[in-house]
Amino acid sequence: MNLLYHYTNINGLLGILRPQDRDIKLWFTDVRYQNDISEGKELTRIYKKVCKTMKARGEISEEDYKEIVSIKFDNKRPIAYTPHDVTRLYYGEIDVYICCFCRNSDSLNMWRYYTKDNTGCALGFMEGKLERNTRREQFEPNDNAIGKLEFWSVIYDETEKEGFIYSEILNILKKIAAGQVPKAGNLKRAIEHGLGKYKFKFKHECFSSEEEVRGIYYVPHNDEKLPEEKKNIIRYRSQYGMIVPYIEMSFPREAIKEVRIAPNASEDAAASIKNYLKENKFGTNVEQSELPIRF
Repeated sequence: MNLLYHYTNINGLLGILRPQDRDIKLWFTDVRYQNDISEGKELTRIYKKVCKTMKARGEISEEDYKEIVSIKFDNKRPIAYTPHDVTRLYYGEIDVYICCFCRNSDSLNMWRYYTKDNTGCALGFMEGKLERNTRREQFEPNDNAIGKLEFWSVIYDETEKEGFIYSEILNILKKIAAGQVPKAGNLKRAIEHGLGKYKFKFKHECFSSEEEVRGIYYVPHNDEKLPEEKKNIIRYRSQYGMIVPYIEMSFPREAIKEVRIAPNASEDAAASIKNYLKENKFGTNVEQSELPIRF
């Protein structure tokens, strides 16, 4: 059984595991407001590197290289997808919301980031209970909002990132050569569409200790083209000195399997968390980290 751990402070735990709700609530944050300011830039860097290599090998013509090498994958605007990519129901701009997890249940770096008040937790979710690559209706039967959720292990390794981009570009070029995609005016657009998703799947190797797995939720941009009943409810909270948009999504209670309490939490703090989970029948295994740290 694979577990994904969501590190959070005590207020986050109370927001996710609510006694009055039959489901667990997870917040997916607009990717444009993530704390990593290099989001999106890593893809552009790798992409340019691969383009130069392919041109040097003769896999891209000089003409094609000049057309596509200037592409920048801007993280500050929505991406364009087709219905097949997202919901099969919608053409147009897509916004992306992310919820972050870690494969490590006892990460020193994550504790340092999330336990500034000494009361953080790592919530362990069963990966299979979270992964549902379907339309939004499968999450909340009474909710007609549309979107697509996927889980992706973030890629930090330089060679692995280059391999993904190389394969995608090669595949696009093959389709164009076979006449499946008209080349005139479409090469640049095809690459922008084909590679745009990697903006949210690549991170600089300096973040590798996070061992991050991302829940990535693709939703149609809420505009006049989208019927009101299909729109996701966008909520807002204060974070990093900004007003940050997020979408609240429901998952079954049985998805939560374990709660690990921060290593520096006091006995009283740890006891209060254990009591809260017991009294509200969350039925999870509760342990405290044994990392020998005090900060």
